[in-house]
Amino acid sequence: STERIRNVAKRVAKWARAGHQMVVVPSAMSGETNRLLGLAKELAPPRASSAYHRELDMLASTGEQASSALLAIALQAEGMESVSYAGWQVPIRTDSSYTKARIESIDDQRVRADLAAGKVVIVTGFQGIDEHGHITTLGRGGSDT
Repeated sequence: STERIRNVAKRVAKWARAGHQMVVVPSAMSGETNRLLGLAKELAPPRASSAYHRELDMLASTGEQASSALLAIALQAEGMESVSYAGWQVPIRTDSSYTKARIESIDDQRVRADLAAGKVVIVTGFQGIDEHGHITTLGRGGSDT
């Protein structure tokens, strides 16, 4: 809910104002990933292919993207400079194991530059990008990785 997002923004802003550099990794809102994957299941082909799993990752990654952008907006309303990034924008590089990818590397230059500029950085959890430019997900609970 927007109330929960505002509460998180207030807590993050408190720590940022105290001089802490903050990188926040939010999950999707409660139930959102399940809702999206439920829609995909209703439309699924009879046999799941690699192409189907690729699309599941595209779909599932959107919940974290929405949460990240909403948190950045709430932080801006708190007077904080903030920016949100999807995993592919950082970039967080993964293997190509759709729905259960493993992180291979993280390029932290962009995040460090924003932190040095005094911004709160929000990075989507649960997702990255493979060597072919495809969005991948780390599996359920991947925002905790």
